Amino acid sequence: MQENNSQYNRYSNQVYDADELHPQKPSDNKKKKKDIWGYVLVSGISILLTASIFLVYIFSDFSKVLNQSFVELQNSSYEKNDIDVEVADEESEAALEKFNVVKDLLFENYYIELTYPEIIEAMTTGMLENLGSPYTYYLSPEDVAEMEESMSGVYSGIGATVEKVDTYFQV
Repeated sequence: MQENNSQYNRYSNQVYDADELHPQKPSDNKKKKKDIWGYVLVSGISILLTASIFLVYIFSDFSKVLNQSFVELQNSSYEKNDIDVEVADEESEAALEKFNVVKDLLFENYYIELTYPEIIEAMTTGMLENLGSPYTYYLSPEDVAEMEESMSGVYSGIGATVEKVDTYFQV
């Protein structure tokens, strides 16, 4: 009797000899799926990097434009001398016209040569002082820096300040 060295694979309907070695090949479907996910991952990372570089470039240019505009505004000589505001009634229009006339008279005729920022700061200070409120006042940038410096440090106590107003002390 002759020995049968073949094996039957019922899943593929093929017969294999026991002496032959037939390695299984990986399925093409699985290999394609792995390759597709690799491409998707690489593409996604590339898109994210490109978008972030683009956004950084755009916002850095935007901030440069804002800084340049701010510097130009600070260094400008205020070519536009009148303050233009749309007003709803004649009384407001007359008050605005009075404001512009006083500002121009100060600029042209005051005994000390003033710049428009100095005039606007003086008007702002005067406007707030004439409101009559002890809690409303204007602090110049120098005053703010001085106040922040005086308030820096370590504090203890109830947080009240005492200041001399005319001839009496106020808490």
